[in-house]
Amino acid sequence: MNKPSDVQLEFATPQGAYSAAFDKNTSVHDVIQQVRTALQLPSDAAFELWFGDKRLEPETRPLNSFHLPNPAKVTLLATGSGV
Repeated sequence: MNKPSDVQLEFATPQGAYSAAFDKNTSVHDVIQQVRTALQLPSDAAFELWFGDKRLEPETRPLNSFHLPNPAKVTLLATGSGV
């Protein structure tokens, strides 16, 4: 069960759809790392988190600073060479 301080994120990822709740004070970087671990995404690949056409950056900012709806549909994109 989600706490009132949680934000439900619905991800589109290279591995398909994924959904999880995160504390609103979780940094974007930590969200990416947790999803990477949960989906066993390659550790040597770089990823970015997007909400619509807006990249959630800098990755050190917490989720609540982006004023996302709850739930929010986000996209985890692989970036860098070889993508």
